Amino acid sequence: MSENMKHVGDSDFLDIAKDEVSARVLRKQLQEIARHDPNGLLGEMARDVLGGRVSLREAMRNSVYTEELGRHTERFRRFWQEAAPEEREQAQRQAAEFFEQQRRDIEEERKQGRS
Repeated sequence: MSENMKHVGDSDFLDIAKDEVSARVLRKQLQEIARHDPNGLLGEMARDVLGGRVSLREAMRNSVYTEELGRHTERFRRFWQEAAPEEREQAQRQAAEFFEQQRRDIEEERKQGRS
């Protein structure tokens, strides 16, 4: 992770996310976008948000970013519609497990005094 991505934490997303777990997942997803789209618009947006240069709300007001996000969302929508029911169920289970792991990690950090 680059230095400029270290100072934005989960709490910075609580105004958008409904709870601590969702805030953490949102931050982690932005980190994944930044890593996997190093030269693309969404990677740029994710790095700007994670680097504290722009809030996520501000980034979503940028039509260039929202159009690119819309293209990716449409591709995912088509993929999801074409996926077999078993694939969807597996993806939903994996997502639920991921959220549960994040919840456990937050609880463990609290116990260790890191939150």
